[in-house]
Amino acid sequence: MKRFLIIVSALLVCLVCRAAYYEADYYSLSLGDKYNIDSFQDTVFDYCGLSLLKDGRYVISISNWESDDMLFTDNISMGKYTNDGDTIYFTDKFTSYRFEAVFNDEEITFTKGFPFMIGKTLTFCCTTKNDYYDSYYDMHKNLFSEKIDSVAFGEPFYPLEYKSYQAHRYSLPYNLIINEDGTYSIVYGGLMFSEGNWERIGNIIRLKDSHLNHNHYVLIKENKLVMCTIDISCDKISLK
Repeated sequence: MKRFLIIVSALLVCLVCRAAYYEADYYSLSLGDKYNIDSFQDTVFDYCGLSLLKDGRYVISISNWESDDMLFTDNISMGKYTNDGDTIYFTDKFTSYRFEAVFNDEEITFTKGFPFMIGKTLTFCCTTKNDYYDSYYDMHKNLFSEKIDSVAFGEPFYPLEYKSYQAHRYSLPYNLIINEDGTYSIVYGGLMFSEGNWERIGNIIRLKDSHLNHNHYVLIKENKLVMCTIDISCDKISLK
């Protein structure tokens, strides 16, 4: 039944997108199907999708069925892509993350990106058309411009616990795990989004992502941590 719903969900994306202007090739990976060797048994998400627009833009999303007739989709990266032979290079418009993937026939396998994506293969599903991308780009334009406030150095030196800090994003579990050995990981909805090493600078934690060669920043506040999410939503998350 789950496999059927995932296939139907991909087809729904195609149907919904037919009334728009831009064409995109849609690729999909099943995440929660126990019969899929690439499945993630602990995730709440059902599949990961990649839309390659004909004009050189892309959208990466993860989705789950909240009910039999309600599909939740979270866009986790948007930007531009270029091809060099069989290699596709992605650059996120808002975070400047750089992903890489290899194209083979009707399959795309990521070699660089969020940890849960690396080594996973998305299969061509259909060609879509919609105008969702323009409105989404306009709505999120320049949202990722906020920087760490220098006030973090002027406040009292707050203690930091080594533990799993928890929050919810769109009602789904979001965890930042700070380990005593100097490593960290970020898990959203059961998917690994970031991992690497961390260091403390005043009341700031710098997370050095080992997969994206990128730094994320977290503010240490009294009895909580505050960070911007590591993708285009730029929501502030308070973790306790």
